[in-house]
Amino acid sequence: MLVHYERRELVSEWELCVGSPEARELADRERTRRGRLRFTGVFFWIVEPHEDLLDDSPPWLTNDGPLLDAGTPVAEALSKRVLSGATALYLYFSEWNAFAYCAAEGGAFDWLD
Repeated sequence: MLVHYERRELVSEWELCVGSPEARELADRERTRRGRLRFTGVFFWIVEPHEDLLDDSPPWLTNDGPLLDAGTPVAEALSKRVLSGATALYLYFSEWNAFAYCAAEGGAFDWLD
C-alpha cells in the first residue's frame, strides 16, 4: 500500500477471490485475480491496531461497506468528520480482528491481470 500525502492519494493492490463457490473443481472455486484500488482526495485512512503487526502475511478482507454500517464507536465518530460529497467506507479484516476506515473524494478499481 502506498499513501501519497501531498497528492492525498492511497493506492493498494489486492488479490481477490473471483472463483465460483458452486464450481466442481477446487481450482475453479478458489480462483483469484489481482487488482489495484486507488482512492483520490483522501481525507483519512485509519487502520486499527491489531495483534499481528509483525506478521507479513496479507490480511483477509471479509466485510466492507458504508462507514456507518461498521457499527463501531470509531466509525460513528469519524462519520461526523466526513465532508459533503465524500465517500466513506469501512473494511474489516477477520484475521486481524481489525477495521480500516477511509473517506475520499473519489476512487477507482482496475484489474491488473
